[in-house]
Amino acid sequence: MSLRVKILGSGTANGFPSPFCDCETCRRARASQDPRDLRRRTSYLIDDDTIVDFGPDAYWQSVTYGVELHRLRRILHTHRHGDHINPELLTYRRTGWSMNHTRLKLFASKPTLIALQTWALQNEGVRSFGEMDIDDVCLAAGHAVTDGDLDILPLAAKHHHIEALVYLLARNGRSVFIGNDSGYYPEETWKALEGRHIDLAFLDATFGLFKADYDDDHMGAATTLRVVQRLRDMGCLTDASQVFGIHFSHAGHALHRELEAFFAPHRVRAACDGLEVYVP
Repeated sequence: MSLRVKILGSGTANGFPSPFCDCETCRRARASQDPRDLRRRTSYLIDDDTIVDFGPDAYWQSVTYGVELHRLRRILHTHRHGDHINPELLTYRRTGWSMNHTRLKLFASKPTLIALQTWALQNEGVRSFGEMDIDDVCLAAGHAVTDGDLDILPLAAKHHHIEALVYLLARNGRSVFIGNDSGYYPEETWKALEGRHIDLAFLDATFGLFKADYDDDHMGAATTLRVVQRLRDMGCLTDASQVFGIHFSHAGHALHRELEAFFAPHRVRAACDGLEVYVP
């Protein structure tokens, strides 16, 4: 069986173009006839049962791409920043708001779970995940868990000094690496990836071509390529592996075609909203 990933969003916290920005890049994006230049907040659909990062655009992403949220089995969060979580939408799973026929599992670090629960309590009076038909699973970097046929390996990200995660997910012998919202990965993450094959990789490229060498809490496009090369040198990526940059900001000063042109000589592509990728 193949593994399928659909990109529900490929942008940063403020989307692309940025709503209050009048920079040249945002003006060009608004005028563009290429739909790939419009980016919702980053989110992934794995097959039909798993979403990674369920942010403020989740409702319209589901409507636009025909995602039946009531059929989801699990949501994984990379971290607690507002462009990656949507606690309000989760509260609509309560009795009286929705007819749920399946439980939902929510996988995240402890700080992210606390942020979600705190919002639900303070704003909607929801006292527990159970009231939303949700089972929460607390993750720690380096500690693998298995849920059904999905193997989940959370790994440490380098992101604003908070407990952020990247993920290596495996199903039916195929694997996908979700690597957004991190600078150049910590050595503990590189060590954990040794000996592991990656069929499909999505790597942070937030600052695009403008700050291409940025490698702190996010990456620029040149740093993305450094990560790709190290993964290839380690044998994690092979010639058959598919690699994409993702999580693009207007601050990177590049439209989609320009990002594609930069990455193409290195056998890397730029992700865009609506992109669907298969691992046969």
